[in-house]
Amino acid sequence: MGFDQYALNYEAELCRGLRWSGQQPDWFAERRVSCVREHCHKSGLAPRRVLEFGCGVGIHVPFLRAAFPESQIIGLDISQDSLAVAAGRHAGRHVCFSTPEEFRQRHTVDLVYVNGVFHHIAPAEHHHWLRRIRDYMAPGALLAVFDNNPLSLPARWVMHSIPFDQDTIMVNPRRFARLMRATGFGRPQLRFHFLFPRALSCLHGIESLVARLPLAAQFSLLACREE
Repeated sequence: MGFDQYALNYEAELCRGLRWSGQQPDWFAERRVSCVREHCHKSGLAPRRVLEFGCGVGIHVPFLRAAFPESQIIGLDISQDSLAVAAGRHAGRHVCFSTPEEFRQRHTVDLVYVNGVFHHIAPAEHHHWLRRIRDYMAPGALLAVFDNNPLSLPARWVMHSIPFDQDTIMVNPRRFARLMRATGFGRPQLRFHFLFPRALSCLHGIESLVARLPLAAQFSLLACREE
């Protein structure tokens, strides 16, 4: 689908869809990026170039900058209007934006971050785009994919209530993990995130204990590009 029509009201629509959670989009974005930063720290990975595939209007960019302050941040998206909004907010010495067609650098990125993108891509094209992503990455670079859990009723309700998520196809995490392996990535680490709404924030501390169970609204798959 085309996202140009949503570039100016993307965040408003997202906030409306997430109202059940009691949280703002920034709250989720910060925690997703923190998860990736923690994984990099534990793995000894210090990315110099971070690419966000499907950056949209740039919601995650400030958090990627804060998490990886020494890195260059590259935002990729097919929506020119979304890129214009993102560039107006965040472009600078260490942040730039591009379309996939314009970005032709290969094997130069140390971390690729993807959130909520693959349910907008036809399943038959997942392998193609994973290969494109892999081509951007240096050997040993990390791919971090976040998407909505098809087993989560709250996730399904949120997607049904957001215009640009309606009629999309949710991603099966285990099937996608197998596809990542077939595309030349190591064994992905699968975790689930965002189980409790703000009203039950006192329970957020136990989410890590059940992160391997498909209970929460989103999942993550983290894996390194093999040689």
